[in-house]
Amino acid sequence: MRAMPKRLLLNAIVPALAAACVVGAPPGFSSGDRWSAPLAAPLEGGPALVPVSINGKGPFLFMIDPDSDVSSIEERIAAALDLYTVQAGDVADESDTMRTVRTAEVREITVGTLKVANRVVRLHRNGSFGFNGRPIDGLLGRDVVSDSLILHIDRDRGQMILATQGHLDPPPDAVSAPLRRFNDRFLARARIGGEEVEMYLDFAAPASLLWPEVMQKLGLRRARVRATLVDHLGTARQVDFGGIAPTLAVGDAAVDNHLILPFGDRRFRPQDYDGALGENFLSRFLVTVNWHKKRVYLKARQADLGALASERLGRWGATMAKCKTPACVTVSIERPGAPAPPAGGVRGGAPAPPAPGSAGSAAPAPPAPGSGEPTSGGEATAAADGAATAPAAASPPAGAPPPAGPIALVATREPWTRDLTYEVVLEALNPDGSPIGLPLLLVTFPKGAETITARAGIAPYAAAASFRVVDMSPFPRPCDEGGGVRRCVWPIRPLR
Repeated sequence: MRAMPKRLLLNAIVPALAAACVVGAPPGFSSGDRWSAPLAAPLEGGPALVPVSINGKGPFLFMIDPDSDVSSIEERIAAALDLYTVQAGDVADESDTMRTVRTAEVREITVGTLKVANRVVRLHRNGSFGFNGRPIDGLLGRDVVSDSLILHIDRDRGQMILATQGHLDPPPDAVSAPLRRFNDRFLARARIGGEEVEMYLDFAAPASLLWPEVMQKLGLRRARVRATLVDHLGTARQVDFGGIAPTLAVGDAAVDNHLILPFGDRRFRPQDYDGALGENFLSRFLVTVNWHKKRVYLKARQADLGALASERLGRWGATMAKCKTPACVTVSIERPGAPAPPAGGVRGGAPAPPAPGSAGSAAPAPPAPGSGEPTSGGEATAAADGAATAPAAASPPAGAPPPAGPIALVATREPWTRDLTYEVVLEALNPDGSPIGLPLLLVTFPKGAETITARAGIAPYAAAASFRVVDMSPFPRPCDEGGGVRRCVWPIRPLR
């Protein structure tokens, strides 16, 4: 057989090596073809958040951001871990301004079952990133969420999966849409009304984005908003308006009455593409992205939050295995003039049978007009001794009008968990166990607090027959402190 010339041999080897890089694990990845990690706060409609350890220390809370070329951590983490850092030149932010950046050498990044060796990460200012009062310590960029892999984000199960080619299929019946690569961004064709636009997938944007001139051309109804958008370097941009799209659709995956904010990445031009699909769109679906095949798959999420609650709660392992109730939490509603009911009515997947005389025994009447019920977000006080923060009054005489004053939501956890800090998400239910349609409630238990009592903003929940725990996380939103009151309860209102 005639020998192959060296030049032709090299030409044959290089494409083969490139193909091998595409289908296999990226350099530095631990063995395997598929890795998973739990998501924190999957029901809040914000960025996909995962716990990450750096050189075996942590875990820290990171945001998945494949739009960032490298991962990034706060300066305080680099200092605390004594990482070797250097000044690494200038990088353009989204205002097209050059910013001097520093980088740090990291021996190992651990994300769930995945370990990634030998990465150089970027440093950003402390406090640069956060969502709904929840601090975010770092970004997980393309050096980990590589575009040679398949990414799957399942908020119903609270799980992120990374896999090599051929080792992860999209969900059955998912909508499939092609992607076009422009530089390092992947654009999907979307429809707003009868107009087609191109928008890249932005897993770090809280809301979808369009160039202002595109918003005007499409005739979107203008909305007054106040928002701060932060790019991958931590540069903040204030916006004071948005637009409401009657429908935003990718294939048959659609969201109605969709909030869109003005796009402002000045490194690009409006003729390059129209904007970005943000998390107020993406978080409504199970999302699978195969960058190598240039396809995105979207499947509508489970409407019943109780259906997969036990699986979602179990993603943290055996931490809560000995709990008597889901996440070791029971919930009750206290009403003025009535004895404090026994805590109860909580299950992970279905409402608990109400005890006679408890908050779950019947749908209570709404508060009387003029009762002074506050309508702002819930304030909470934490009682470390497990007692209610205010004693319950005696029951009113039969036939007497409901007493004035706010009701209270009381969440109590089992005493053995007092040294843990975690949060739970509650869903209010009707007597038949169906959701009442009110916003989910996020409750944080700080270390040492056994009972959390919330009064402000709880009035609408007086109609609840019971509550169920639909999620928990050991990465809680910190309680707000001020005026001697600790606020640990908030309604979850995802962006439209």
